[in-house]
Amino acid sequence: MAKATITIPPSSKLTLDDFLRELTAQCRELPRMVGLPPIAEHLATEITYTVRLRGDLVVRLVDDRVWNAEWQTSHKAELGRRLVDTHTGLEEIHKSRVIVQHVVRLDDVSAPAPVIAMVAGHPVSFEVLTPADLDLEPLFASDNVNDRIMACLLTPEPRRLIAVAEGLRKLPDEDQARALKLFTLMTQFRMDRESLPQEVLEMVTDVIEIDYERNPVTRRSWQEGRHQEMVRSVLRLLSLLGPVDDDDRTRIAGMGGDDLERYEGELFEKVADRLPAEDSTPAP
Repeated sequence: MAKATITIPPSSKLTLDDFLRELTAQCRELPRMVGLPPIAEHLATEITYTVRLRGDLVVRLVDDRVWNAEWQTSHKAELGRRLVDTHTGLEEIHKSRVIVQHVVRLDDVSAPAPVIAMVAGHPVSFEVLTPADLDLEPLFASDNVNDRIMACLLTPEPRRLIAVAEGLRKLPDEDQARALKLFTLMTQFRMDRESLPQEVLEMVTDVIEIDYERNPVTRRSWQEGRHQEMVRSVLRLLSLLGPVDDDDRTRIAGMGGDDLERYEGELFEKVADRLPAEDSTPAP
């Protein structure tokens, strides 16, 4: 098997979320892991509703419902509000279709109960899941290599990783480089390199070595990208509470990571307090 060396330049602003979007855009069986039918077509992930949003995955299912899946790789205080906005934006675009939403936690945190919010007088709910809640058999059994690689992110079970790695050996060289890059990123997000099965370690050695938070080549870029993401999140939350001026942008851009995270949480609570309470009065 030809080795494919993949270089991530120090100036790269790519994050795991970017690679997840690249991977899931080529998957076909993902809805089946939550008991939904297969994908009929991938839809645009850019959604505009009061502010510009970008979903991780938006697809039309074979039963004509629209499924929005979000992968949560770290704590995001504004997730609930963003999903409500995404749901509303999708309803505007796909007026006659039912919208289904799931969040998959990848940061080893127990999933909370399903979240319900009120939008335009009716409840919007989305389910928050962990990998343990998913049926991964359809992904591992898929003839689509992207489905199998995604399954490796969702479970670090050694025998599964070895089976997927063996399948990558059979790919044409032109497809192998991309598949190896994504496979290595997905496995190293869930496991330390030293914990990988020997068969897998041999495949990925010298292909790509990347840990965005700790690798000295990419640490600064990872931190800069994370900081920019948090600044955007805080500014967006602040805009839901009132006008945002240049002084606000300068002040927030100069805040450190811990201060940004605390401020983000405070703003999300204020925004959540403004959501209309669900009317529990029985319908006549």
